[in-house]
Amino acid sequence: MLKFLAAVIFPAVYLITASLNFYPDREICITVDDLPYAAVYYKGIENGMIITENILKAFKKHGVVALGSVNGGKLQENGEFNYLKLDLLKKWKDNGQMLANHTYYHSDYNYVSFDVITDDIIKGETVLNEIYKGQFSYPRYFRHPYLHRGNTKGKADSLAFFLAVRGYMEAPVTLDNYDYLFSWAYEKAMQASDEDMKQKIGRDYIKYMKSVLKYYEKQSEEMFGRNIKHILLTHANMLNADYFDDLLTMYEENGYTFISIDEALRDECYRTKDEYYKNGGISWIHRWAYTQERPKEFFAGEPDAPDYIKELAKR
Repeated sequence: MLKFLAAVIFPAVYLITASLNFYPDREICITVDDLPYAAVYYKGIENGMIITENILKAFKKHGVVALGSVNGGKLQENGEFNYLKLDLLKKWKDNGQMLANHTYYHSDYNYVSFDVITDDIIKGETVLNEIYKGQFSYPRYFRHPYLHRGNTKGKADSLAFFLAVRGYMEAPVTLDNYDYLFSWAYEKAMQASDEDMKQKIGRDYIKYMKSVLKYYEKQSEEMFGRNIKHILLTHANMLNADYFDDLLTMYEENGYTFISIDEALRDECYRTKDEYYKNGGISWIHRWAYTQERPKEFFAGEPDAPDYIKELAKR
């Protein structure tokens, strides 16, 4: 009887989990930089509203709790504070999303001093304090502009200590990508009212992001013997406003569930030694690999944006 039950139940369990695309080790945290929004040509507040509403709508549909990194300086226009942009940030909070300090002016720590970057961080807190006004405490995360933690050991250690003293957790990235290049190209297609090109860019963007996922999955397996809890970098732009639903669906189709930054950072991989002190802003997986002196073959094959995207973006 037991053999009969096993013969019936085990295949049934397999079929059910397979049909649900069940992968217990596939989890991803979504992060969105340059809030309230990033645009090259479509900088008006009405476009910012569209970007915010569409991204938050996609997050609600897919049950995403994301980390949005705020550049406070974006709220300044012609020397005046734009409260409509502040309202966009409040929508993020009111919709259950988390907000991080991305500095006020998006200063590049490779080219500014420790005093400049720390002043920029402190000034960035003023906007978050306004959003979370009345709350005794709120999550304190910091996302490095350009993913630059410091191009010398002294600079990196000094900033890390400063952030720790002020109660910040650094928000790393494992799934780095060129979504901003696709977005610049997408805005060019919008300018030209070229709907066919917009759709082509959108389709190729999803394909590209899937190739990025598969690339870093492979590197994760090679480095840790398993697939880590990934953290994705994206930006609050027009392309993602139109395609975040498709992007999140792609991750679901590849077996991923969405987790918060708190959950992601519980993965022990984020305690891996990082002694990368070069100029590039790169995935933390590559930072760890450089620290471990992995051979150059380890880094080979990183997906690149198509040539036509690069051409459109730089016009």
